[in-house]
Amino acid sequence: MPWYKSRPQRAAPDTDEQLGAAEDESVGGYFRRTPEVQVEVLALAGLVGIGHRLKGLFGGSSTCELRPYVEVSCGTSTARTAAVDAVAGDVAAFGEAVRLPLLDGIKSTSPRRLELVFRVLHRRGDGKSFSRDPLLGEAIVVLGEESLGLPNIRTVWLTRFQRCGSWADETDCAAHGGLVTMRVGVLAPHSAYRVLGSCRRRKLAHVAKALAQVLVQPEGAELLLASRPPSLAVVFDNEKEEALLLRLQTWIVQLDSCVERLDGQEDDQAVVWHLARVVRAAQELVASLCSSVPNRRHEEVHDLTANWILAIFKHCAESQGMQLSLDETQVGRILFAGRAGGGAAHECLSNLGVVLPPGTGDHLEVSILARLLQAERNAEVEMFTGEPIISNGRVANGLAAVTHPGCGADDVYVYLYSRSAICRWVAEHGSDPVTRVSLDLSDVLPLNLEPCLALVSSIRRRAFDAATMAISGLPRLSCLPPPRGRRRGAGRNRSR
Repeated sequence: MPWYKSRPQRAAPDTDEQLGAAEDESVGGYFRRTPEVQVEVLALAGLVGIGHRLKGLFGGSSTCELRPYVEVSCGTSTARTAAVDAVAGDVAAFGEAVRLPLLDGIKSTSPRRLELVFRVLHRRGDGKSFSRDPLLGEAIVVLGEESLGLPNIRTVWLTRFQRCGSWADETDCAAHGGLVTMRVGVLAPHSAYRVLGSCRRRKLAHVAKALAQVLVQPEGAELLLASRPPSLAVVFDNEKEEALLLRLQTWIVQLDSCVERLDGQEDDQAVVWHLARVVRAAQELVASLCSSVPNRRHEEVHDLTANWILAIFKHCAESQGMQLSLDETQVGRILFAGRAGGGAAHECLSNLGVVLPPGTGDHLEVSILARLLQAERNAEVEMFTGEPIISNGRVANGLAAVTHPGCGADDVYVYLYSRSAICRWVAEHGSDPVTRVSLDLSDVLPLNLEPCLALVSSIRRRAFDAATMAISGLPRLSCLPPPRGRRRGAGRNRSR
């Protein structure tokens, strides 16, 4: 069964209320209201011997032909395949796909974190009651990053519990119950294509989430490859396109990791800097594709990246019979924020009153700026002092940042603290107060002109003075060095 099916083209609604009404009318029809996990069960193998152990369950039948079917669960959604006859009691070919809608509890979860439960059962009798079907084996599969953007075929062991040990002390032991081969992926809701086709009227956070939903589908990397500008299509031959697909899949994983932190309520300016790292990675990818073409300027890389993004949005709009409504100035702002070798983040940080130490990387500047804009939007206060992190467009005096690595190479989590308070906390506890990760004073990054090292030096100097005063009244110990004159005399005696 193909992953993408053509859908009837309908008039696109103009507002979110009309969009919700259109989705309500499509229940049981052509449109997906929520993201769905699609599982295509390809085959079962290794079922030899299971039928004979179940012989007593089939109403005294002398034959034990297996009729397995697969039950797949994700959260509260469950779907079952049709039962098939096992060939020679060993292999059962399915080739049937089932879809599991992601309901409210897990639809906001990143697809790579979804957990699927497979249960293979034997259909007995007329199959009217699933509860009476004996279990042949089960397995738990986490989709993972490899399921994003490209078709992912997996073969996993099924396990089952059986009695083992002597009759007196029988226990349940796990045993292999065969192999199941499946193809898994996540399908985007129909509303994601609508958002991309009419993104001029949408919040940028919603557009970013919709783009991630479309690209994490099993043919997302193929969509990126087919949408590239013609000048880039002639750079690689067919053999190198496989390697390019893997690079595009890596970028899709980065995009999914980025939008997972968005709650959809951020203003567009904060989202622009939140997406800067991903856009920067896209520009670096385009620059690497242009490396074999001489005399490529930075402006051309910028234009090629913009054309690539526009082509993706245009494809999504045309797939729904819509005219693309896109704010190209917004695309330009995103590309400007994430431009390779930029410095736009440095300028915005300066406007906030932030002066980072020399040598701070561009990706770290973008991460700190995105975190500060988030704190400004949510009116966050510092956990130790209770003072606003940003007031009247300026960061609080004595503010510092602590960073921890995220999923990608340039992905970091930023935590904001009072510089004096976090230095005192680290000196006493040696860990981050939020994450409890081991922390050193050198990991505290000051965001103001006053260096944190001066504060640390003053703390150490006061501690040294206190220790000196405590031991000043103690008698001199025998381990102390002798007077200088005596030491010279001892040296002359030894020289003789």
